[in-house]
Formats: sequence, structure tokens, C-alpha cells
Amino acid sequence: MIYLGELELKAVQVIKLQEERDTVAHSTVSTGGEALQDLGRKRASIHINGIFTGKESSKNTSKLVQMLRQGEPVSFKAETVPVDQVLVRKAIVSREAGKAQHVLYEIELEEWQTTSSTGVEELDSAVVLVNNAIKVSDTISKMSQEMFQNSFI
Repeated sequence: MIYLGELELKAVQVIKLQEERDTVAHSTVSTGGEALQDLGRKRASIHINGIFTGKESSKNTSKLVQMLRQGEPVSFKAETVPVDQVLVRKAIVSREAGKAQHVLYEIELEEWQTTSSTGVEELDSAVVLVNNAIKVSDTISKMSQEMFQNSFI
């Protein structure tokens, strides 16, 4: 079973999890190359397609729309997805003509992560190190050019 807050999503047809790493390429002047920095894993995106059926379909649709409008993180539980809290980013709801108790939905969720101060401090330190490395690289490059020019004098 899949739970979004207290809302049980019973007739899920598709659940898709997307995860990726966040990286930054820093150019190095002296070598003409790049240094790749790994900033960690980005927030996971979860896409769910399903159907609300029966007498509770309107009530469940209202709960889903309310979660979107509130913009607050909600608990999430699914056997195949290792995510505990999510933010409802997008919800598309449609009814088929003649089927009042049959509501199709598409939900886009984003993993909710709190930013720890430790992570921010580590990132700040990494930026300082990269900037210092660039300064050293530029200094070495200038010194090399001066030495080359002085060798012809």
C-alpha cells in the first residue's frame, strides 16, 4: 500500500522514482581542464498515476488538492520508495464523463529534506578550497609566463 499523509492510494497504476547526483564543474585556468565537485544527491522526484474509485473518490480528491494548496510536507510510505516525507508539487485530477465515482489523478511529489547546518558549512569550506586552488593555479600560470618571457631577455 501507498500512503500520502493519511490518504491511502489504493489503485496506483504507475509509480516512478527519479534520483540524480548534483555536480559542479570548476574550470582550472592553468591546465585548461575542469575539476568536478560532487555536491551530493538531489531531492528525489516521485510521479504517481492512479484512480480514486467508489463513494470516497470525491473526498480523497479533496484531500489531495488540499495537500497541494497547503504546501506543507506530508509523510509518505511506499514499499518501493525509500522516502519518508514529501511535498506535493503538482496534482492533475480528471473525471471521465458518466463516471462520477471514478477519478484519475497524476501526482508529482518532491522529497522533503531539511538542510542541516553541517552540510552548509561543508559546502562553504569546499567553495573556499576551490577558490584558493584557482588562485594558486592562476599565480603559477602567471609565474610561468613571466619566466618564459624573461628567458628571451
